[in-house]
Amino acid sequence: HAVAPRGTAALERAEERRRMRAAVTSLPRRQREVLTLRIDAELPFAEIARALSISENAAKVHFHHATRRLAALVARRGLGLAPRTRHRRAAVLAP
Repeated sequence: HAVAPRGTAALERAEERRRMRAAVTSLPRRQREVLTLRIDAELPFAEIARALSISENAAKVHFHHATRRLAALVARRGLGLAPRTRHRRAAVLAP
């Protein structure tokens, strides 16, 4: 199959990021907070727990539920995202 021109690929990536941000925004507040602190700020769960006044285990559970919900949204909305490294996911979520 043909390779998309550079401009088209950049537009597709921008649209992918926009849709991913919309999916993250649709998460329940606590899941969104934990996900953002874990991925964007790259905080360990212990620091997330302190910042949000929750237990470390609760932070892990919220993160797990957030990633599961995002995976379901991605599948349902057909975002077509390939598995990524931790840093690549952060770039997708960046504004």
